[in-house]
Amino acid sequence: MPLPPQALRRTAAASVAALLGGLLAGEASTQTCASPLLLTGTPGPHYFNTCQMPNSLPILGGFFPSPHNDAVVMFVVSPGMSGTIWVSADFAAAVMLMQSPCGPETPLAHAAMAPALIALGDLPAGNQFLVLTGDPKVPSPTCGVAAVTASVVYSDVIFDNGFQ
Repeated sequence: MPLPPQALRRTAAASVAALLGGLLAGEASTQTCASPLLLTGTPGPHYFNTCQMPNSLPILGGFFPSPHNDAVVMFVVSPGMSGTIWVSADFAAAVMLMQSPCGPETPLAHAAMAPALIALGDLPAGNQFLVLTGDPKVPSPTCGVAAVTASVVYSDVIFDNGFQ
């Protein structure tokens, strides 16, 4: 049966693995703005031990001091993508989100204490950087294990002559 002339809406749930492709690798290696871990792989949760990371971003958002070790994770938001990223931790963890370019002067799009839920549908398409670090209000070094779990939904509009 041919498609009706009006557009059909198709929504499909997909894991980050299917959407972003690839394999999450190097979780034990250093993740910085210059070399972020790409969140492009197997369904989570993905674990990050910030105790094994450097303090690569001593300033966040241009003025927030960040005296603790951090892990930087990059993911790509595509047009039509929605869903959530859930971050939990076994320490007083701050969760910061910035858009490209990743760096100490880039404004923060989202900042919260773990556990935190980030809605992907609220983000513009493009590279996003998730920074996991200790609570900046804690003066002594604080670090630990954080878990990142993504659940993604994407929508395509199907027309008689293809996808949009």
